[in-house]
Amino acid sequence: MNGRIDTLEGLFRIKMPLPFPLRTINAYLLPEAEGGYTLVDPGLNTPEAIEAWLTVMQSLKIGFGNIRRIVLTHHHPDHYGLAGWFQERSGAPVYLSEMGRLQAQRLWGDDPILTEAIYRLFQKHGMDESHLAELIPHLNGFVPMVSPHPEVTVLCDGDTITMGGRSWLALETPGHASGHLV
Repeated sequence: MNGRIDTLEGLFRIKMPLPFPLRTINAYLLPEAEGGYTLVDPGLNTPEAIEAWLTVMQSLKIGFGNIRRIVLTHHHPDHYGLAGWFQERSGAPVYLSEMGRLQAQRLWGDDPILTEAIYRLFQKHGMDESHLAELIPHLNGFVPMVSPHPEVTVLCDGDTITMGGRSWLALETPGHASGHLV
């Protein structure tokens, strides 16, 4: 199941492993007309996910130099996590909304102000001390799974981006995540 490749209307959907109950997320490779691929939502930075990607890339005969761009629909770790790892190896730009970029920086950057804000919010609304004691270590536990951080090119609501030989209109649809793009 992990690293399984499905072909869907000219693109590849890859099931990437997760170490928690969701078990997998969908990542996508869109072949480009000029050669190479756009990678969408590469997954969490774990040894299992890296192994799955190396297997997928070998199976599809794709090298890191074939990755032309990386697009993130949102900043959640299971989508954002391997973006910096891929960027380091491919040199490809990483696209994410401005709010997604800010959220990632505020959660896992040098000054994780959102981690403290989340703690204070849960404390204010009555989370018991035993759970509060676990909250910051839990949130900080994601740092290795989202590192290294990518250098982000901001993709705004209403921007157009070419992927898979098609022009795509970025629409911001907050709800699942601040700055979520479809």
